[in-house]
Amino acid sequence: MEKENPLTQPCVAEHKIGGTTYIVSSSFKADAKDGLVDKVVRLLENDNRNADKQASY
Repeated sequence: MEKENPLTQPCVAEHKIGGTTYIVSSSFKADAKDGLVDKVVRLLENDNRNADKQASY
């Protein structure tokens, strides 16, 4: 019996910066509770908190 893959099909994007081409793939759990916007907001908030902590030293 084959195990069901909990991840969606990967999204693949190609970006060229200067002379280098980057191929980026991403996937996420189909039953994830947080959406992309929620995750990005949380990352930015955490980054701001860390920057504030470093600035106070």
